[in-house]
This record gives sequence, structure tokens and C-alpha cells, in this order.
Amino acid sequence: PVYQERSSRTLVPGDVIILEDNMVLPCDAQILGSDATVLVNEALLTGESIPIAKMSYSKCVADISESFLFAGTSII
Repeated sequence: PVYQERSSRTLVPGDVIILEDNMVLPCDAQILGSDATVLVNEALLTGESIPIAKMSYSKCVADISESFLFAGTSII
């Protein structure tokens, strides 16, 4: 695949983004990687100061919300 850096303003549904440490998510996203796990800080949304582990959609057993990342949260 060909990856290119571009402004978050040009993102559209279906785009694939690469997550980096300390980045603040510019959009809502779903984790697709087969073994991917991401540690996020959702304090801006929930007020909870404890980081939360999110996992890929394929690993979710009971609740697919465990694979959703929300705009404004930061990747740890």
C-alpha cells in the first residue's frame, strides 16, 4: 500500500490512518489490525484519568466498543 501524509481535514470514512505515540486523534476510528492493541487517554471525554486499552475489532468478544477510538483522545 502507498501511504501519504495529509491534513486531517481531508479524511473521509474508509480512510486508513497510522497511529503514533502522543498523537491526539483527529477523528473517530476503529482499530483493524489483527493483533493491534492501543493504550488511550479518554480523560477529555469521560473524565477518567486511567488509560484504557483498546484492541482490534477481531479480538473483541462481547463489546465492539473496545475497538473504537474517539476524536480528541490521545494515544499513549
